[in-house]
Amino acid sequence: MKQAEKKSAPLPFLPVSDAQAATLLRLTRENVTKSPIQGYAGVGTLGEKRMHAILKHFLCGDEDYHEVGILDTNFVADVKLGNTLYEVQTSTVFPLKPKLEHYLSATKFDVVVVHPMTYGGRITRIDPRTGEILSSRRSPIYETPLAFLADLYPLRAFLQNPRLSFYLLFMEVEDFRLPYRGRGKRQKVEKIPFSLLGQLTLAKKEDYAALIPKELPSSFSAKEFSTAARLYGRATYSALHVLAAAGALREEKEKGKPFLFTRI
Repeated sequence: MKQAEKKSAPLPFLPVSDAQAATLLRLTRENVTKSPIQGYAGVGTLGEKRMHAILKHFLCGDEDYHEVGILDTNFVADVKLGNTLYEVQTSTVFPLKPKLEHYLSATKFDVVVVHPMTYGGRITRIDPRTGEILSSRRSPIYETPLAFLADLYPLRAFLQNPRLSFYLLFMEVEDFRLPYRGRGKRQKVEKIPFSLLGQLTLAKKEDYAALIPKELPSSFSAKEFSTAARLYGRATYSALHVLAAAGALREEKEKGKPFLFTRI
């Protein structure tokens, strides 16, 4: 029953073309063929993570447009096409803050932050010496745009800048990890995409507003949002503050009552 409900739920992204999906699969195959995974020492040692390299080539196949230095700075853009800078960020986006602050305040470039979202796939444990697969199972990880909003909290001051957008790519990935080494020591090694499922762009207020669960009333509490969005603790409040910073919500407070958040 739970699986049936999950399949019938609307997907949190827009479809990609067959050509886009085929391009990502080809790039992954080329990357892995060029440098096969051979134990822990052979994973992620090409100077950059495989996911990062694959996504740069997905954005632009011509390496002349990769790793472009920005005049009079120490910053290097992952990809530069015309007046647009693309920054591929495969983990948390917080480290981009100094770059974005400079790009948006001291240049006239448009900036697109490209971020992969894991949406299923496999978790594979490998031997750290030989690269032998020890176990493989379906991944329970399905990242959502609402969860990504919580990660944007440190960048909330930039969200209404019309020159900044976020491009989310939803994909199934092979998540390579080392064997269990006791509690708190489950080391992740590398994520390699093998199927591009969808995409989503966050650029303007309406894009952010569309992420607010439709079942919520026009004004709602943090607790109601938490339940509908399936976010908990700090992530709930981070996502709400990001939605407010993007102009999609208004925060209201009456004396003696909890905060209310109203759609704009």
